[in-house]
Amino acid sequence: MKWIADLVGLLALAAMIGVLAALVPHAHISALGWLGLLGVLAMAGLPAWHGKSAPKRPAEWAQLLAWTVLADALAFLADVLMGARSSAGGSWLQRAEHSGSPLAIGLAAIIIPAAFVIFAAGLVRAVFLIGVANRTASRPGARG
Repeated sequence: MKWIADLVGLLALAAMIGVLAALVPHAHISALGWLGLLGVLAMAGLPAWHGKSAPKRPAEWAQLLAWTVLADALAFLADVLMGARSSAGGSWLQRAEHSGSPLAIGLAAIIIPAAFVIFAAGLVRAVFLIGVANRTASRPGARG
């Protein structure tokens, strides 16, 4: 049954990438780029979902999502504050872009959001597994 849960998780990843692809202009990222991103996220997601310390319950995945949002907000704020030193004017995004650290903006714009998408798909997968377990347990003659 876990292979079906993995398929559900991969479909959730594909759905999120599809939404992003619909929102980002095609001039910036090609369809092949989106497929490549899906492949990378799938290769990172499967081990994240099956690891020894991987969350099992949906609430644990939801906690990871909350921590990911907090980490991204803090990384972005750090970029804004560092960028404010070199660029007094402009928007928060412009200040973050001028923080002087390519890792910092990469962390806030790529790495943490990728983790968020993987964790969100893990949450969908965990909800599916709980639903299957509940349906199996409620069948007549099932052992409980």
